[in-house]
Amino acid sequence: MLRYNNIIINFILKNDMRNIKSFLIPILAIMVLIPMLSFGAFMKVGESVSIRKGDDIKDNLYVAGGNVSINSIIFGDLLTAGGNVLITENVSDDMAVVGGAVKILGNSGGDMRVVGGDILIAGNVAGELIVTGGSVVVSSDVMVGDDLIIAGGQIAIDGDVMGDAQIAGGIITINGHIKGDVKIKIDEKLIIGDGAIIDGNLEYSAKSSEVLKMSEGAVITGETIFKEIGIAGIEMEGIKNFIFAIIGVFVLFKLLAFILTAFLFVWLFKRFSNSVLQSVVKNPFKMLGKGFVALIIIPAASILLFITLFGIPLGIMTIFTYILLLFVACMYSGIITGAWLSKIMHKSDRAVITYKNIIGGFVLLVAIRFIPFIGWILGLFIFLVTLGSLVDVVHRKLWNDR
Repeated sequence: MLRYNNIIINFILKNDMRNIKSFLIPILAIMVLIPMLSFGAFMKVGESVSIRKGDDIKDNLYVAGGNVSINSIIFGDLLTAGGNVLITENVSDDMAVVGGAVKILGNSGGDMRVVGGDILIAGNVAGELIVTGGSVVVSSDVMVGDDLIIAGGQIAIDGDVMGDAQIAGGIITINGHIKGDVKIKIDEKLIIGDGAIIDGNLEYSAKSSEVLKMSEGAVITGETIFKEIGIAGIEMEGIKNFIFAIIGVFVLFKLLAFILTAFLFVWLFKRFSNSVLQSVVKNPFKMLGKGFVALIIIPAASILLFITLFGIPLGIMTIFTYILLLFVACMYSGIITGAWLSKIMHKSDRAVITYKNIIGGFVLLVAIRFIPFIGWILGLFIFLVTLGSLVDVVHRKLWNDR
């Protein structure tokens, strides 16, 4: 599993807006969705979704719904999004959760990433724990095997952390044992309780050193370092934390929607999807040219149709078709990216569409589009190639049916 510490620390501990892009790349693309790249998958979507006790899932589990309740052991990764999310059983690998109210009572055998409103973490985490929320509680019986990174409004850390801790929030309370260094950005109050043990250094940044309230029973082995920051810096940090939470939820649901739609298209139109893919693989630069022409010519033709009275209905139909074509091209971009990359990596003679390739393709597209300049060019290239292939396949199909 990739390491995210340095990127996230830059976001929490620095105040310039340029860090938002570098932060969103791993957080929203890799951190949340990379667990999908394993082979097996069990998917469930609905207004109310419940995985009952005893229905152990042997593969990865992807769940989205208004109310999500997972009461079964997951022998793989878990990705879930919902208004209310309750997880009572263990997940053997990584866990990524987005929700309004989130309660995690089971253990995670890998990393755990959570975005939400009210968040309770009451299960052990073998790897890193990364959380953004309005109210975050890490209960006293929790052990985090690696680093802890939290941004939120009210934060209570009562569990033990084997690595370092990076925290940003309004009111922060620490009553657990943290074996590494602790770096904190605080707005209102930092409480180091009687049960707190910090083996490393405590570095906190705030508008005044008076925000620190340390109990007599607290133990800090290293140095206690205060760094003063202005009110504007604290407000900017709060704004960035809020933006992250909102964008994180939006991007996750958008990607889930695209991935589920792609699954549906491939299932319903398997032959058509394969034709689009093979056209790209055989003649990518030819498809690039067709995609560029389609991108320019179709809207221009629609405008010309609107000039004539009798061409207005056809112009309206052309515009709607164009919009639909752009949407389908966006969706197929992820499918083609994953299948094409898989063909190159495995040195295969033929590109094939699999669920794994679809998910991997969408994850990769999200990541590369945040790369300055080069990412934009790559994203545009893939989109135009896909658009050209769609136009080519549809044209050949219509021509053969004449």
